[in-house]
Amino acid sequence: MAHGFSSEYNSALAQAKELRKAGFSWSDTIKQTTKLVGEETDGKRWVQTLDAFSKKDYKTQDARIKAYIMQMKINGELK
Repeated sequence: MAHGFSSEYNSALAQAKELRKAGFSWSDTIKQTTKLVGEETDGKRWVQTLDAFSKKDYKTQDARIKAYIMQMKINGELK
């Protein structure tokens, strides 16, 4: 399961970096990254597993991606 979280995080990081370089706002970056990662992982069984095993507010891929991006911003991974 850790591989699933890692794959999702790395995919979100790559997409978000490209969007920020292109000049997208933070809210647009979150929306577009959610859309792009969702399309990339559409139908993947491990996403359903992550949804099932995630706790509290992170039960959907959209919520996890938003949390990843906010954490990337705090950690300085995204500018």
